Amino acid sequence: MKNNFCRKKIFAFVVVIIGLASCVEKRDLSQNTVIYHMLSLPESLHPLIKDSSPKKIISHYTQKYIHFTDVRTFKQIPILCKSLPDTIGDLQTYTFELKDNIRWDDETPLTGEDVIFSVKMMISPLTNNPGKRSIYTQVFENVWLDSLNPLIVYYKSKEIRYSTKGIFMEIPILQKSFWDKQGKLNEVPIKGIENFKFTKEHKRWFEKFNGQEYSFNPEKIVGLGAYQVTEYKVGSHVTLSKKKNHWTKGDTCIYNWAYPEKIIFKEISDKTGVKLALMNERVDAVYKFGPKTISKLQKKEYFNEKYYTVNKGEFVYTYLGFNMKPDLTKYKPLFVDQKVRRALAHAVPVDEIIEVIYAGYASVQVSNTNPSNYRYNNLKPIEYNLEKAKKLLKEAGWLDTNGDHVLDKTINGEKVDFKFKYSYMTGSSTGKETFLTVKENFKRIGVVAVGNPMEFATFYNKAQKHEFELMAGGWISGSGYSDPDQLWGVDNWENQGYNFTGFGDASSDSLIRQININIDEEKHISAHQAFQKRLYDDQPYIFLLSPQKTLVIHRRFENAAGYMQSPSILINTLKLKEEYKTKKIN
Repeated sequence: MKNNFCRKKIFAFVVVIIGLASCVEKRDLSQNTVIYHMLSLPESLHPLIKDSSPKKIISHYTQKYIHFTDVRTFKQIPILCKSLPDTIGDLQTYTFELKDNIRWDDETPLTGEDVIFSVKMMISPLTNNPGKRSIYTQVFENVWLDSLNPLIVYYKSKEIRYSTKGIFMEIPILQKSFWDKQGKLNEVPIKGIENFKFTKEHKRWFEKFNGQEYSFNPEKIVGLGAYQVTEYKVGSHVTLSKKKNHWTKGDTCIYNWAYPEKIIFKEISDKTGVKLALMNERVDAVYKFGPKTISKLQKKEYFNEKYYTVNKGEFVYTYLGFNMKPDLTKYKPLFVDQKVRRALAHAVPVDEIIEVIYAGYASVQVSNTNPSNYRYNNLKPIEYNLEKAKKLLKEAGWLDTNGDHVLDKTINGEKVDFKFKYSYMTGSSTGKETFLTVKENFKRIGVVAVGNPMEFATFYNKAQKHEFELMAGGWISGSGYSDPDQLWGVDNWENQGYNFTGFGDASSDSLIRQININIDEEKHISAHQAFQKRLYDDQPYIFLLSPQKTLVIHRRFENAAGYMQSPSILINTLKLKEEYKTKKIN
């Protein structure tokens, strides 16, 4: 009787779900609009402030850069310049010439003054971008224009550095006349800006520049991209509309194509919601799907009829990060000992996580560098071995002195149980499942991990303030060179940048410097690999894996390609097929 009742309840639930799906209003698929799924929207769309993966994806269509990485070849290609920056002979001074057909939305031309202003904003100590600023302050000594041609830009680095030639790759170019109509920052120099005496008026200007108005107000989110933000509804969606008669029209560069009339970035944080959206064709593109979910969907006839799927590797890695420099009041010094960090690394079954949680769609990550990068140091993965983990913990003084199956240790006269919060982001099934797997294995060695899920913005805000014990995060890199200072430099822990863990000392900073100043490729690679070994030995992160991504694109579009390099799907290249232009309702 009870079983029959349960069956009736299940049947009723299924009927309700099917009914809800069938009642959804059909979407007009003849509209040249791409709806792109996001787990969460960015905290800000300010071009220089609060970087995040969602923001970078959206900014591809609203902002432009001097040059950028071609997703197809991994090589740099000119975007706003006629040819790539090149040295004029001393390996510190470089130059490039801007294209002469580029116009801002008010029809004024792009000039070198905009480039100078953009660098000034990026390196100013009053710009609220501590996580990125140091990358550029270490490079730029000065930027100036040719005396005869305002489209020719020169820039000089403080010293010979590996990254100087490509330093403009991720600087969005800002319109000086929009941001600083009255020229209040004209007197602020690039050379020596860190020691410049800013006035109260300057400080008020920067307070406005850093404010919410330029993060969420569509009219204030201005850029050289072919699309304009026309709606920003927090927790729901961001809408981009194609600009009319834009300078990119007819341009052959893949980043300057602009086929969709509208792009809508839709936030759907749970996988059930995404599946329903796909079932009802409420989304056109999904980056990226959980491996278990996608394998189930690919067995559905409706899904295969409506969508392409593309599997790609990814310049991404996931990790567990330790708070190595806790405040000793709210957070205990659980992870200051390298033996403890290595012990816990031995207790994480990475192969099992890849096989079970990621359905095999991932590879082991051993360092901060992707194996497809030629700088990669072929280090041996840390083996899963609970006995080694127990041995190292015992050597570090962690014992079960009261028989409660939880290790403890006397620290500064206080008995402390080995128990901590494991912070991870909501909205990801793989994140939660990884936590549960790690928790169970830590339990086997007498260590207690308590789940601490939180939303994306809160998670990274706390990470930058070092308000965590152990955190599960991830980083997107790329095929090109990435300055290790941003994540690992000592200054970027002290100024609440992206060095969340507190890793580093004078020796590691010296290695980072050697990586950055050696333009000799052999010496550069040698320093890079030595730094990877230092990370491997110190274990500030437990490097976990590099996931493969499954990209989903609606079959009504041509150019449905996927790429290993971010942004993975070039939404601007999706071209509505002719047969769909006459289909009013699906």
